[in-house]
Amino acid sequence: MVNKMEKVKSNKKIDFSALNSLNVLEKIMYIAIVLMPAFVLTSLQAYVANPVYIPTSILLGIGFGVIALLLCKFLIPSALKGNEILKIIALFLPSVLLVSFAIDLRQSTPFFCISFIAIFVLMYFGFVFPIKDRGKHICAAIILIAMLFAIEYSLYVYDLFSPDSYSYYDISRTIFGNFYNVATQRQYIVDTELGISFPYLYPTLVAVVDSLTGLKIYSGTILNIVITCISCLMLYKISTKHFNNPYAGTIAAVFMVTNDPYLTEMRVTRSVPLAILSILILTYYILDLPSIKTKSCILAGVGAGCAMVCRFDALVAAGLCLIVMLIFSEKGNRIKNSAKYAGGLLIPTAPWIIFSLVNFGKPWISDNGGTMWLVTPSIPQRYYSSTYVPQTIFNNFDAWFKCLFDVKLRGILDRIGSQILPTAVLIILAVWIVVMLLRFMNCRKIGLYFSSHIKLLISTGVCVLVYLAKFCGIWVVGFADSRYHTETFVMLILFLFSVVYSISAFTKVRDTVGKKKKSKALSASVQYAESYEKTSKSWVVNITTVLVCLALIVTAGSTYLSRYTPYVMLQSLLDKPAAAAEIESVVTAKNDNPRVFFSGINEGDPFSFGAYTGIKTFGPPWSKPSDPNALIELTDNFVTPDYVVCKAENIRPDFVSRYGLIPIHTCQGNITIYEVTNKSTFASERKLFPYGERK
Repeated sequence: MVNKMEKVKSNKKIDFSALNSLNVLEKIMYIAIVLMPAFVLTSLQAYVANPVYIPTSILLGIGFGVIALLLCKFLIPSALKGNEILKIIALFLPSVLLVSFAIDLRQSTPFFCISFIAIFVLMYFGFVFPIKDRGKHICAAIILIAMLFAIEYSLYVYDLFSPDSYSYYDISRTIFGNFYNVATQRQYIVDTELGISFPYLYPTLVAVVDSLTGLKIYSGTILNIVITCISCLMLYKISTKHFNNPYAGTIAAVFMVTNDPYLTEMRVTRSVPLAILSILILTYYILDLPSIKTKSCILAGVGAGCAMVCRFDALVAAGLCLIVMLIFSEKGNRIKNSAKYAGGLLIPTAPWIIFSLVNFGKPWISDNGGTMWLVTPSIPQRYYSSTYVPQTIFNNFDAWFKCLFDVKLRGILDRIGSQILPTAVLIILAVWIVVMLLRFMNCRKIGLYFSSHIKLLISTGVCVLVYLAKFCGIWVVGFADSRYHTETFVMLILFLFSVVYSISAFTKVRDTVGKKKKSKALSASVQYAESYEKTSKSWVVNITTVLVCLALIVTAGSTYLSRYTPYVMLQSLLDKPAAAAEIESVVTAKNDNPRVFFSGINEGDPFSFGAYTGIKTFGPPWSKPSDPNALIELTDNFVTPDYVVCKAENIRPDFVSRYGLIPIHTCQGNITIYEVTNKSTFASERKLFPYGERK
């Protein structure tokens, strides 16, 4: 008897000791998560000639780390409880990044590292380590790998910054002073030199990060890495909380971080990642319907509003979700919930509405006015002279309708088909979905499935309708670039695979008993929850998920390896591009506030020049109809330049004679700076902006 008591006491001591060791390991991991962003930011100090960079970047890094810790504990609690392997991996992540930077700031082998970690972790979780809830922990490991993959890609894969990238940085420099008085002109449809092409949310966040780090345009890259990691966690949480499975959110997250258009957006500091995160916040809270609380209504509205002041095309999803709130709220609360949603939406959108009303007399200013009615697909900086009549739906409906299918739709489908999903992934998913559907058809409980999964099916149907409407809006405007449709595919994968996984779990439900349909549905729901535990241990489900995610990562890694570059950041973009500095020195020699017109050069050059110098910069219209008077008329009435920058072989003879252009300096690449000596041809009145006037 005494021996038994002693054994019990000794077992308790051992358990208590083990518990203490796990707590210590968990606390160390918390510290590692908090400090990792600070290590990454401070490792970039070699690029920044700023004496306060280290303390400000440490503060910003710790702030990011605290947010990451809170999000991990809130969104993936299973990844931090009873999962020693994930804790150990999290401890090594800062070391991997630090060693990568320490070896040589400009050279590393990120994809070899990520491939090794991915294969090791997935094999260990899938085939060796006995875990009670294997499915959740496998998915948590994959989410972790997806986040690391995104970080490595952003730091080591080469992408050229686009005109949009420079424009976001240009706007960010005006946020804390001279609001939206941008340097580079992006549009010629409204008589204003204020920026109206992009709303304020993303440039504001870039400005905050840049003020703390001094990383200039690369501040957007650091910001997008954080946004991407949060989005991965949000997808996992939406999937587990609302759909009772981690698989759909995991596949959606891996698809997102291996999708070429998304990764390009993330690397070159554009706003699609922030727009997707805003929509995920909206989705997370609006799925509490029908019994939704006040807090969820308001936060869903805030998410929708953030999406709107991030990208203008989010207006479609935000507006339709207001209708969803009105229809699917409980009776008696529909008007109240819709009003709360609208109030939350107004919080982030109010600054842009006020800015629009004060400066333009319109509630929502944008440079996309009238684009959907044009025959030609929408392009920025379009301009037509007063003698030219552009083709629209109103004066040439046949051409507009033909272009809608022959040009706009074909362009979108071609870009989507070539850039969205790899062939290997499509084959795996197609075979697996067919198998699941065949099992479902043999289940002979289709009616019972619909009655017990009504909320999931309605949510999926609403998602399909919302993004079908958004696709139609983008289609009519003519945006063929597949990056505009990345959000659509992420959301559809999340919802549609939630249905597929629910079918997989439902086919394991035992025969139900009971005469009433309601009792059958209730019994099926309870047994579905029980069968999920079995499904999470299913080799078919787990292996399929792992194969899909591995196929996405390996396909993306092999593709992007060819774009691997032996530097992290270009020193010229942390200071000032050499070409921009050279042109600036010439045009400011006689004039402190010159107006510079770029023509006949690379489209990104004027945007880069304006963003880094703050000099008023203009580029030519990008529309190219048979309208020879457009450029002259625009230059006379709006641009009125002091200097023209153009490749010597591309300069227009009529420009030389009309404005008395004299070459004063030639830069590298045969780029010549011309001084305007005859300004008498400039018009004294502006009257050539058909889509709007400055108030």
